[in-house]
Amino acid sequence: MEFFNHSTRPAYLYAMGERGPNASSLIATVSLALLLGYIVWIGIYRLYFSPIAKFPGPKLAALTGLYEAYYDLVPKGGGQFPFEIKRMHEKYGPIVRINPEELHIDDPDFYDTLYPTSKPYDKMQRLENRFGIPGATFSTAHHKVHKIRRAAISPFFAKAKVREQTGDIQALMNTISRRLTTEYAGTGRVLNLHDVWRCFAADNIMDLMFGSPLNLHLEPDFRAPFTGAITRVTNWSHVTRYLPILGAATDTLPPWLAKRLFPLFEPIIAYREASNLLFRGMD
Repeated sequence: MEFFNHSTRPAYLYAMGERGPNASSLIATVSLALLLGYIVWIGIYRLYFSPIAKFPGPKLAALTGLYEAYYDLVPKGGGQFPFEIKRMHEKYGPIVRINPEELHIDDPDFYDTLYPTSKPYDKMQRLENRFGIPGATFSTAHHKVHKIRRAAISPFFAKAKVREQTGDIQALMNTISRRLTTEYAGTGRVLNLHDVWRCFAADNIMDLMFGSPLNLHLEPDFRAPFTGAITRVTNWSHVTRYLPILGAATDTLPPWLAKRLFPLFEPIIAYREASNLLFRGMD
């Protein structure tokens, strides 16, 4: 029995069959046209209809976030956007539009108006992934969630708690002072004080928050791999802000693989492993 008579084949089946390539081309053309139209509309909206369209600034910065990304990633190894903002203020005045969504204000007297302590405000959602730890207190975008997370650590920074820690802080500073006296005074050796203060701060925070100082202040020349890794993570944040999947890699990959792919971050990964073992032991 002949189930399908070619001579009586409906026209719409020809469009799906022999004419398929033409239909696919038409769909692709229409899709491309819609995409281009959408891009053009977004550009027009940002330049002329956005609520912040009236504020001065580079037109390219108003059109696309790639302007900001360029200064964050390319010149001098990245991290140059704050200096570009300073240049914008010198050219355009105290209020400038720095990207499609943000204004920057160079006026200390306006600070309390912009950031009132009595009125909560949210961070921009896209800033959550800047350091690859969206669940951290510092990264939290919504003010209600941030309030809950901050409440968990606020007792550690209360005045009474800081006073309790004064003896440990002083003991740490005494050790550092002895090292400066015995290892550097009168020797002509150059010491980067930035390294000293990073070790001092990290040891204090780890002792205060976790009760387990890393003794970074005992490292030769105060050049601790851990604080060096923290600096690299900070620099890396310029990239992860735009490509958050890279920032999440060290969390999702097995530690041994993460260390091979990101060897400069190995001290942080190793510390995370040790902390996980400690917390499992507490359970």
